[in-house]
Amino acid sequence: MSFMIPECLGLLAPEVTLNVVEHSGTRTIIVKETGRDAKLKSLEIRGLADGDIAFTLDHQPSGTLGSCFKQLSCYLNVQHDKINKGCDFVILTRLKGALVAVLGDMKSNKPRVNEVSLQLKNSELFVKYLLSLVKAWHGVEEELKFKRVCVHTGRPMTKKKSISRKKAFVEEDYKVHCYVVQAGTARLRLGELLE
Repeated sequence: MSFMIPECLGLLAPEVTLNVVEHSGTRTIIVKETGRDAKLKSLEIRGLADGDIAFTLDHQPSGTLGSCFKQLSCYLNVQHDKINKGCDFVILTRLKGALVAVLGDMKSNKPRVNEVSLQLKNSELFVKYLLSLVKAWHGVEEELKFKRVCVHTGRPMTKKKSISRKKAFVEEDYKVHCYVVQAGTARLRLGELLE
């Protein structure tokens, strides 16, 4: 048995972890978008397994902590136009025994491909850093696969092929699966995001 997922949870600030709740007999996380102009206000992701964890890299508290979470690290320049963008949710799970990080972002209307790619790439780099800390300080190492998703309310993005109810776009060999949902509250199963 690998201890990679629980060790990651121990390194994260409690403020960024997403609560896993029981909803209709299934483990669920709810990701909320607080922007006034957001059409997609919340996303329920159901079907998490025991031991899965979820967290956000887009935590935006008010008050004095707000500036700390405005960037992925306080050691990085907050004014840099690329390095401080993070995704709305990360789920660490297992698929057929392999460790998988689902990186996801929620957008209203039709998202910009470059913006989504940037946020997911930064989030991927942060998760890799997190795993390097687990390896260094807990002696646990495991191969990790990434699944990148964008859930949005606009028309499907059209870069590459259709995949059932989702679309995919590829930018410089960086594949992101997109899911078009209704405004308000959307519901997806984790299994859908892992396809």
